[in-house]
Amino acid sequence: VMCLSIAVVPADAAAYYGDIDMDGNVSASDARKVLRHSAKIQLLDDSLFVRADVNLDEKITASDARLILRVAAKIDEFEEYEDAFKALVDYCENYKPKKVKVK
Repeated sequence: VMCLSIAVVPADAAAYYGDIDMDGNVSASDARKVLRHSAKIQLLDDSLFVRADVNLDEKITASDARLILRVAAKIDEFEEYEDAFKALVDYCENYKPKKVKVK
């Protein structure tokens, strides 16, 4: 997670929540990208974390893909984005980077 990305979240960011491919819509394509990430088939860029972690558990999993698909099908709705943004800010304030060995 790149916590510096908070500074570039647009004011109308709620329109982008769950929109992984950034086409302006939440669709099955977005759910597919999240599912592929959770299966480690094709990883998402760190900058997409805030868009992809729609259930706010600080992980990108099949549960996020399921919720995105339910929103795309108009079966469910995302929580208010303000709550998600607050959760992201809280996460970044407490973020401790993992140590990585460099060869």
